Amino acid sequence: MSKQHTPFRFETVGSFLRPDHLKKARLDFENGKITKEELTAVEDKAILDLVAKQKKAGIKAITDGEFRRATWHLDFMWGFNGVEHKKTENGVAFHGEQALIDDTWLSGKISVDSHPFVEHYKFVKALEDENTVAKQTIPAPAQFFQQFIIPANIEATRKFYPTDEELINDIANGYKKVIKDLYDAGCRNIQFDDCTWGVLVAEGSVIRYGEDADLKSISEKLLKVNNLAIEGKPDDLVINTHVCRGNYHSAYFSSGAYDPVAEKLFGEENVNAYYLEFDDERSGGFEPLKYVSGDKKVVLGLITTKSPVLEDKQTVINRIHEAAKYIPLDRLYLSPQCGFASCEIGNKLTEEEQWAKLALVKEIAAKKKKNPDTPKSVGFLSVINQSLRFELNLYDIRLRTRKSTIAPIEYIIINVKSTSFPKRLRLVANAFSASAANIPWSAPASEVEISLMHGLTSTLNSVRKLADGNVCTDYKTDCNRNKCVECGIG
Repeated sequence: MSKQHTPFRFETVGSFLRPDHLKKARLDFENGKITKEELTAVEDKAILDLVAKQKKAGIKAITDGEFRRATWHLDFMWGFNGVEHKKTENGVAFHGEQALIDDTWLSGKISVDSHPFVEHYKFVKALEDENTVAKQTIPAPAQFFQQFIIPANIEATRKFYPTDEELINDIANGYKKVIKDLYDAGCRNIQFDDCTWGVLVAEGSVIRYGEDADLKSISEKLLKVNNLAIEGKPDDLVINTHVCRGNYHSAYFSSGAYDPVAEKLFGEENVNAYYLEFDDERSGGFEPLKYVSGDKKVVLGLITTKSPVLEDKQTVINRIHEAAKYIPLDRLYLSPQCGFASCEIGNKLTEEEQWAKLALVKEIAAKKKKNPDTPKSVGFLSVINQSLRFELNLYDIRLRTRKSTIAPIEYIIINVKSTSFPKRLRLVANAFSASAANIPWSAPASEVEISLMHGLTSTLNSVRKLADGNVCTDYKTDCNRNKCVECGIG
């Protein structure tokens, strides 16, 4: 069993564009033209092809692309007892388009027997290899709760649940059963997909809950049902959450920064990592990340899935550094802002454009080197560069010296012992993290160098203590060691 845990530096949210033949097969099944078994055979083949493409693209957390679903959330709810649905007549109002997804409501008490998603997971689990791990995506418990307290459904819900507390308890217990069954099937990575927090901000709250809704009370209940479902999970099971603002055929449901919900969502939800939309101005700035508690990780959704236009690489890197003002770079990861097909209609881009988006994510994320045990002898600036890039994940920053602007430059040559080098590297990173955080990364190189070197100079003695006494006081001086990889002097 793979022991790899999400998130990875290069991440996806989970859904992929459905091939046309798969969408046709599902339609044929709904119209009685093919059997369930025939539909499953088409799904199986499409998923095998998709997983092969994910592996080729370097994706470590593989999924079935949600190919066995029509929607990212309702199909999961239909696997519970007490949930009914039918084709919608009105749809859900997105910006730009009506989302034609089934009306879904309660017809009885909520419970679950054998949820079909467990068998779906087993199929992908069998496709793991030494480089990949199967990830299961499901809607958040809060999403389940929201579905049945909205104005269109509340009357039906109250027939079976006089209070929200009773509803929350049954939802949480149902999720606990599904989570346990997934765990017993070998699943160690679950992703909650959650639009509820995005709905609570800006105009989305009015559309979904009505003008008189007590949003503070609702946010507390969303948090409660999520945490209650997670409560008691095995220690080796990772549960992350993806916070979304709606994604349907390149349209969105709501806009608004995370600020109104950040303290509760980021501070109190008991998940391992947050996958967050930050692909445009609708998501606001990074300041709410200051509320992320403990050592939780943040996956920055900086690449949009709604448009085929590729983002500028340097702009994305610059935004990562902006986010690093609030979350250390070693706890930041990168992904698209959402899936490519939250519903089977998919977003408005081609499959080729989909993989180009993911290639860009990979290219940027790959700039974080993973193995600090590099040369046997390294120059002072090389050590600093490595420490910042490994531990603070400063991607493509190049630390250079210019005698005309900074002199004298002192080099420290570390006689590396492989067992202690990573530890030393962390110590160096810690020593300079405060200075590094204040570097104006967007400034011209000379200004960057000056700002950095001022910080380095003040703590040079601390670095010397780590250097085993091998000090080169002038970059032109032969250190009589292995050739300095930074200055080129041997």
